[in-house]
Amino acid sequence: MPQQNFTENRLSEEGPGLLCRNLTVSYEGTAAPVIDRLSFELPAGASLAIVGASGCGKSTLLTVLAGLRKVDAGSVDWILNGKNTSLSALRSSFVWQQLGLFPWKRVKENLALPFLLDGKGLTDEHETKLAEMLDELKLTGLENRFPSELSGGQRQRLALGRALIVRPDVVFMDEPFSALDAMLRERLQDFLATLRTTHPCSVILVTHDIGEAAVLGSHILVLAANPARKLDFFENPAFSREEGRADRDHPAFYDVVKRIHAALRTGSEGVTA
Repeated sequence: MPQQNFTENRLSEEGPGLLCRNLTVSYEGTAAPVIDRLSFELPAGASLAIVGASGCGKSTLLTVLAGLRKVDAGSVDWILNGKNTSLSALRSSFVWQQLGLFPWKRVKENLALPFLLDGKGLTDEHETKLAEMLDELKLTGLENRFPSELSGGQRQRLALGRALIVRPDVVFMDEPFSALDAMLRERLQDFLATLRTTHPCSVILVTHDIGEAAVLGSHILVLAANPARKLDFFENPAFSREEGRADRDHPAFYDVVKRIHAALRTGSEGVTA
């Protein structure tokens, strides 16, 4: 296999689009669907924020879109340069809620893992990419530390950098900032937005935080529970493609937060605690 050039071999300069039609999913051994006839469409390079109450099926939907779970009915189609393509033909990354950093590997070793999957070791090009990403992550000088020796924010940055270093076409993220305090969460949201301006890709993000959805989602999907179904889906008017996020101080941001909150409140009517 020829050596991959992670700059020239990128499949899309902004990321693929997504068409989800009448998606229905159930767990094995259960009759009732977990996700019921869900449909939506994303343009190329979008960032989708999936928000909903705990247990509504957000993470299940994420794993379906990431190709990690089979569907009972409906379809998930990725669109690249105007043509349907399989997810396996795209370069994708996943940032898990627990980050998935290997505690026995040092910072540089964790960051280099995507380059080592072919078993051929690091090339000079890889070393250059690693040095550039360490600088971008503000982790230069910490290459030999273990994850346990990093702050929470540093670990989050390392996980984001590992997901983006191979210039993926799409990144899946499962509540990556949920364990952080509010101010650190905001700083990392902004950091992710900055990274996306230098490493363009589509993003599918699950979050339980309404403000985070309004900041990071160019498009927002609000789910109801039992089964998961669409309460609302819309393009975020506060989102700036140039900035990779919404301006928290803009009036449109507060309108988006109110719209998400209203949809969630409607979906929870009749539900007892």
